Amino acid sequence: MSGGRYMEKLEAVLQAERSARQTVARAHESAQETLVAARVRSAEISAVARETADRELTQQRSVVLGSADAQVAAMTDEAHTALDRTLADARERMPAAVAAVSKTLEG
Repeated sequence: MSGGRYMEKLEAVLQAERSARQTVARAHESAQETLVAARVRSAEISAVARETADRELTQQRSVVLGSADAQVAAMTDEAHTALDRTLADARERMPAAVAAVSKTLEG
C-alpha cells in the first residue's frame, strides 16, 4: 500500500470518527433538551393537578360542611320541639301534682 493511499484511508477514518463524535454530541444535546422540556412539562402538569385537586377539595369541603350545617340545624329544631313538648306536658301536669302534694300534706 502506498503512502498516499494509506493517508487517504487514515484521513477517511479520522473524518468518520469526527463525524461520529459530532453525531453523538448532537444526540447528547438533543437528549438534554428533551430532558429539560420533559421536566418543565412535568412541573406544569403537576401544578395543574395540584390546582385541580385543591379546587375539588374546596368544593367537596363546602358540600360536606353545608350538609353538616343542615343536619345540625335539623337536630337543633327537633331538640327545641321535644323541649317545648316536654315543658308543655310538665305545665299541664303541674296543677295536678301540686294538688296531690297538698292533699298528702293535709292528710
